[in-house]
Amino acid sequence: MFGEIEKFVKLKKLWAVAQNIIQYCKTPDDEKNTDSFADQVVEAETYAFDDDLGFSFMDDPERLYEDVIKNEKIYGTGVKALDELLKGGSHEKALHVILAGTNIGKTMAMCSLSTSMLKAGYNVLYITFEDSENKIAKRVAQNLFDLTQDELKLMSREDYIKCWNKYKLLIKQNLRIKEFPEDCTNAMQLSAFIKKLIERKKFTPDIVFIDYIGCMIPNGRMNANINTNTKLQLIAMQTRAISMKFGFPIWTGAQLNREGYGSANVDLNNVADSFAQMMKADGILAFTQSPEYLANGYFDVEIVKTRFGNNKHEHRTVRVDIDKQRIFDIENDESTSNNTTVADVLKNNATTALKGMKQIVF
Repeated sequence: MFGEIEKFVKLKKLWAVAQNIIQYCKTPDDEKNTDSFADQVVEAETYAFDDDLGFSFMDDPERLYEDVIKNEKIYGTGVKALDELLKGGSHEKALHVILAGTNIGKTMAMCSLSTSMLKAGYNVLYITFEDSENKIAKRVAQNLFDLTQDELKLMSREDYIKCWNKYKLLIKQNLRIKEFPEDCTNAMQLSAFIKKLIERKKFTPDIVFIDYIGCMIPNGRMNANINTNTKLQLIAMQTRAISMKFGFPIWTGAQLNREGYGSANVDLNNVADSFAQMMKADGILAFTQSPEYLANGYFDVEIVKTRFGNNKHEHRTVRVDIDKQRIFDIENDESTSNNTTVADVLKNNATTALKGMKQIVF
């Protein structure tokens, strides 16, 4: 209602300017006292009830201390290694990107983070363009119930309800999953949908996952001559604007090109389709798997771009369980070292296993 009233007042002001212009055109040339209505049109077009004129830095020390220094909104991902790379976790009013190759696990990682955030007490919105709502829900259920896909399918209705009721008691917030058609949905439509959720369902997201923005189109009428790089740049910019408008973090995914698949250090030149779209991101995490990592269930995670710290190109190693749609911290402390390599991790695992065998033998 507030927005409708504001729109009505703006239209009334524009109408008044239009009447002034008509009257001006009817006035004899020797009686005209102006030759431009540009300022009046701009004033009417930009009219808003919001009178916020920005942060007066020297006049508001309490805001600086409370909101910026002590209480900046950062939401932990549930994976310590990722939080370290992002300097605390998912940041408010920011676009976070998981950069990975095809079938490496972008959707799996976002489903895992969604589950972790839900369990941590946050309202989570998952927008999907490629998978159906049911498929995303199944991935989340595998993670939440600690079951493989086959185990989930073999559950009896009775066991399923018992499991569901158990988690229903523990989880106080909600996860909403919404499927949109690919290549015909823009940021304005997503923004309108979120507004409906807030107003009609009383569901205010704390964090939003969009799987993924490369499946969207820019706002407004499509330009047939626009190239892919510019198109994806506009989509990223307009999606980030949703985060700025509502205040929550947004996570999405993007593709690595062929050169980036096996690279030990990924950079923005390894992004497939559009370098420009990544310029609008606030934090980019590259997930890669060497053959050795793939065989042993690990991801190498690199911070490719960050506006949250000075740790670009730092690495962490995380575990991945594809069967249960989950990424998580590895158990030994070496994973938190910037110098940890594949060999370090596998050697540590082998040593642990060998100690266990000795205990059994002796």
